[in-house]
Amino acid sequence: DGVHFTPSDPGATALIERFGELVARLHDFSSRWSSSAYIRPNYNVDHFRRIFARLLRGVDLDVFSEAIYRILRAATQAILAEIESLPVDPLNWGMIHADLHVGNFLVRDGKISPIDFSFCGYGHYLFDLSIPLAGGLNAALRPLFLSGYRRLRPLPESSLRAIEAYALAGRVSYYAYQIDNPTEQAWLKTRIPRVAETICQRFIRGESILDDL
Repeated sequence: DGVHFTPSDPGATALIERFGELVARLHDFSSRWSSSAYIRPNYNVDHFRRIFARLLRGVDLDVFSEAIYRILRAATQAILAEIESLPVDPLNWGMIHADLHVGNFLVRDGKISPIDFSFCGYGHYLFDLSIPLAGGLNAALRPLFLSGYRRLRPLPESSLRAIEAYALAGRVSYYAYQIDNPTEQAWLKTRIPRVAETICQRFIRGESILDDL
């Protein structure tokens, strides 16, 4: 039971900090939990590499040009290089929710409950963090979310580049999933070139992109 969070709600500031604490508790639990008996998706480098390979279909389907594809390819290579360098150990990798955007937690009597675990699987905790940060939290609320998370788990500033890599990976993955969907192609023809020429180019140059996602 509960209602969806909206940034204009009274007490939104405290709720977002609690949301950050909740995600930290989930990760802390996962880091100490043996989950080898569960067969779930593995959000590793190979997972993203397979999805990114679908982008070439966009040229064949005339969704975007070869020039745009070259930008997307350079961006996805930079994403893969970033996440491939991350440690894979119980402190950093385990069972994650994998879909913790702001629509997937409910508020009741000041308490927060996550819902919709259908995408849960094995992945890096920074991937899990990228989804709420780029999935509905505006720029003013992101520091509060991170403050709540850092209250329970360490998160150095140097991790933000990898979080942005995962956030962009999620955005590009959605485009790749939809590339064969004829009902989405008109939107994709407009959206993908704009994202490639702005956000992707900035990521390739090593600039921060979180506020643009």
